Amino acid sequence: MILLLFSLGSWSVILAKWRELGTARRASDAFLKSFRKATRLNEVVDIASKHRKSPLATLFQAGYAELGAQIRVAQRRGAAEEGHRIRSLEGVQRALQRAAGAERERLGRALPFLAPTASVTPFIGLFGTVWGIMNTFRAIGATGS
Repeated sequence: MILLLFSLGSWSVILAKWRELGTARRASDAFLKSFRKATRLNEVVDIASKHRKSPLATLFQAGYAELGAQIRVAQRRGAAEEGHRIRSLEGVQRALQRAAGAERERLGRALPFLAPTASVTPFIGLFGTVWGIMNTFRAIGATGS
């Protein structure tokens, strides 16, 4: 019974992740295709808001938001007449890394259940087999044959 529960739990996680990752892949493919066709950055912003299940769209939005924040800071410093100079893209890189980590965490949710299940269930099965053999020998000993 325990093995059946572990099996059902594992299969439900596997199938849910398969569906979720497939959806993310298709959404990312659609976003990337639209991204490559776009000619203006404002178009890409609109496209990204339509592809909410795409990890790539989420990364774009995070990078775009950070870049916008840096441009606003540069404007306040008086760099507007110099073409919105940004001192460093490290902030954008950090924002992209944070967003990538969050997406990895979101897509990897429930996967840690599979590792202990794969480690423990063979031993539970072996224990059941040994228990069954012991009961068989006990029954043979009781009947004397």
